[in-house]
Amino acid sequence: MKSIVSFRRRLDDIVAAEAAGRRRDVVVLAIDGIPVDLARQHWTAASTIALSSVFPTTSSTAWLSSLAGQPVEVHGVPGVVFRDAAGELINIYREATLPPNAGTTIFTDALMHGYRAVAIAGDLQDLACGWRRALLRDAEIVWDNRFYTRADGSYQPVHTGVLLNRIEGAIHEVLSAERRQPLLLWCFIETDLHVHHFGYDPHVEDFLAGVDVMARRLAEAGAIVLAHSDHGLTPTRQSPQVVELFEALQADGAALGGAGRTRWIYPAPGRREETYEAASRALNGHCRVEWADIFFAPGTAARAAVGDIVIVAESEAFLASPGYTHEHGSLSERELFVPFSVWSG
Repeated sequence: MKSIVSFRRRLDDIVAAEAAGRRRDVVVLAIDGIPVDLARQHWTAASTIALSSVFPTTSSTAWLSSLAGQPVEVHGVPGVVFRDAAGELINIYREATLPPNAGTTIFTDALMHGYRAVAIAGDLQDLACGWRRALLRDAEIVWDNRFYTRADGSYQPVHTGVLLNRIEGAIHEVLSAERRQPLLLWCFIETDLHVHHFGYDPHVEDFLAGVDVMARRLAEAGAIVLAHSDHGLTPTRQSPQVVELFEALQADGAALGGAGRTRWIYPAPGRREETYEAASRALNGHCRVEWADIFFAPGTAARAAVGDIVIVAESEAFLASPGYTHEHGSLSERELFVPFSVWSG
C-alpha cells in the first residue's frame, strides 16, 4: 500500500493534467483524524483509495509528510516533543523557527503549473509556529475561519449543520473572488479534536455524510474535489502502570518525548541498557518496547531527534490527556489507514 508521502505526487498529477486541459479549480479538504473505513462508508460519490500513514501517526509528522511529500527520515519531524539539532527538547508546535529540513510543498507545485495556491488555515489559525509556516509554504493564507477550535484553545461540540455551512461558506468565498487563474484551494478541518473527546460518534458520521453532499455540489459546479487525512484514532485510557514507569524514569534522570500512543525515552547517562530492561519488564503485555533503530533509520534526522528507546501502545491502556477517550500515534489499523478521495463531475 502506498504511503501518504505519495499524496503530493498524486495531487500534482491531477493539477498538471488540469493545467494542460480544462484548468478546473482543485479543492482539497484536509480533514484531521479520519480513517479510510469511515470515508468509504460515507463518501459514496467519491472514488476512494487507502493510503498508509507514517509512523508515528501524529498530525505534526503526517501532515508535513503529505504536503511536502517527504518521509519522516527526511523532514525530521518525528512527533511533537523531540530533541533539535542542538540537543534541546522542543515542542514543535511552540517553535518559531522552521524545521531545519523543511522544503517545498503542494503549493509550490501548483504555482509551477500556473495555478493560484490558497490555504484556508481553518483550525490551524492559532497554531503560530514554524511548523505551520513549513506546512503552508508558498500558499496565500486565508485566516479567521475556525471550524472546531476556539481562540482560547477550548473546545465545545459543534452543531453539524453550522459546521458544514462554515466550511462551505469559506470555500465559496475564495472560489467566487475575481481572479484570472485556476485555483488550488486547501482547507484544514480538525475533526480530530472532536474524536479525541467523543470518538466516532453520530456527529462525525453526520459530518462525513455532509462532506459528501458538499463535495458533490462543488464537483457539479465544475471543480475537482479531493479529501485526505493524516491518521485515525483508537480508544485509549490512562494506565497507572505506564504513568508510574514514566514518573520513575524521570526521577532517575531520563527525559521523555513523543506524543499520543508513541513515546520515547532519552535515558540518563550510563543507564541505557538498564532503562530498556526496566521499561520492558514494566510494560510487558500491553506496550511494545524497542530500540529506536527499529523504527527510525540510523543516521537520519528523525533518528537523531528521538530517544534511544521507543514505547508504542498495543492496547487501550497507555496515556490519555484529561477528557480524551481516543488517541493516535501508534500502529493500529484504525490509526494507520486513511483516505485519498476524489469527487469529479
